[in-house]
Amino acid sequence: MYAEMFKEVGSLVARATSAFPQATTSSGTINGASHDRMPVTAASNGYHSAVFRLVRGTATGTITTGSIAGQLQDSPDGTTWSDVSGAAIAAFSTDNGSSELEVDLSARQRYVRMVWTADVTGSSTPTVFWSAEVLLGGKDRSIP
Repeated sequence: MYAEMFKEVGSLVARATSAFPQATTSSGTINGASHDRMPVTAASNGYHSAVFRLVRGTATGTITTGSIAGQLQDSPDGTTWSDVSGAAIAAFSTDNGSSELEVDLSARQRYVRMVWTADVTGSSTPTVFWSAEVLLGGKDRSIP
């Protein structure tokens, strides 16, 4: 009976890249990758939760500001996006640190993504190194 109930963590979660590692040298907006949270098979109920993780490396150059922030968006079709109220990673500027956002996706539309906003200013080529990933989970949980 125990063997029937046991599942490997890999069968319950999916890890994906939201923003590939990059060196940002100016302020701007980067649309993160789109993630389809719906079932891959008829036996699955889709992903009901997520953790978005922003990782910031050491900044180089002369930095006046060097922060990255994230805003969760959802979409019914992967084309038209809307901000999700209250689901954001605040501006983060700690060298060699990370910040996370845990999200209940059960009321969200089919596609989710983070829109990343960089605020990088200064002299002598200010550069912020960063990346972001998402962990999607809860796909075997029944929908209430």
